[in-house]
Amino acid sequence: MTDSAAARLRGGESPSLDARSIERASRSGCTRYRTSVAIGMHPRKLAEAAFGPDGVRRDISPFAQAIGIAFEQWLLNNDGRALKDVFEFTTGWRPGAAENFNYLLDSNRQDEAEQCTAEIVRERLEHGTGPELIFGAGLPLETTGGISHIRPDLLITKPGWRHFRVGEIKSYLDLDGRTDGSEISTAVRQAAVGVIAMRQNFGPDSAEDDVDLVFRSVWRPNARVRSLDASVEIASISDFLAAASDEIDVAEVLVGAGDMLDAESLKRVPHRFEPSCEGACAMYEACRSEAVAADELSLLGPAAETALEGLSGLSRAIELARGAAPETEAEERVAGLLAGAWAASEALESYSGTIPPN
Repeated sequence: MTDSAAARLRGGESPSLDARSIERASRSGCTRYRTSVAIGMHPRKLAEAAFGPDGVRRDISPFAQAIGIAFEQWLLNNDGRALKDVFEFTTGWRPGAAENFNYLLDSNRQDEAEQCTAEIVRERLEHGTGPELIFGAGLPLETTGGISHIRPDLLITKPGWRHFRVGEIKSYLDLDGRTDGSEISTAVRQAAVGVIAMRQNFGPDSAEDDVDLVFRSVWRPNARVRSLDASVEIASISDFLAAASDEIDVAEVLVGAGDMLDAESLKRVPHRFEPSCEGACAMYEACRSEAVAADELSLLGPAAETALEGLSGLSRAIELARGAAPETEAEERVAGLLAGAWAASEALESYSGTIPPN
């Protein structure tokens, strides 16, 4: 399944995807991001190679990362006692034996983690025996861009089962069902990548469509398990992986004989900039600079961009807002709204300047 064109576009770099980058690409409208993942290269590594490490933003804040690490360690310490308490409290079932391969992953012994994971999974599938929790599982995932290594936080099974559920540990607070929907969706999609890897390695019946998400909680035992159906997410991510060769074909035409590690070559692959890319994509700064240079309406966000469709660019929208006469039908449609909003913002700014400070 590996595509030699993908390897060439990576410039000889090894595949470097993870579940997060794959799930984001499958729902992204950005050709540049999708192509990066299609060729098997993590967007952060691609951004650092093309634009240099300076100015490439972190995907996750150090503060959030520290909270996540501490939460996971608390759950998994002492043979996963806290996690077992959480399952018992939330579902009424207490897992038995557990295996933890995080020490292998932490020491970059990925192949060993994958081999140990495979042995336990096959024992369960063939004989219905073995541990009921696997921490730090390692699963190879074959894609058009090469073999990537997926690391679901948990594989869960129960007495009598000859299959698994994939689980993810997230440090989001479970606010009695009011947790941010986008955070839950992201967690489900990451687990869905793990399901796809399980089925690719061990067969279609090796993993359920349902996935288990473990969230922090302010109530004892300070965490909750939520089981959610990931079938739609599994299907959409599978569709993206199956169509990845199409992204590669387009990139070959755009990039030519070079590779995507060169900044000018990478810029030939179109981006789809949105302000929400900040914090979600390592290529944010570079794409934003391109959007500014090209006077893109995308700098205002997707809703405003759609509302201003037909305008030549951001600078023209500002001219209309300041009272320039419309010259096209599209400008006529939005000129009054822009001018009114501009006047209102100036009036508000003037009013706020009359309010004395506390």
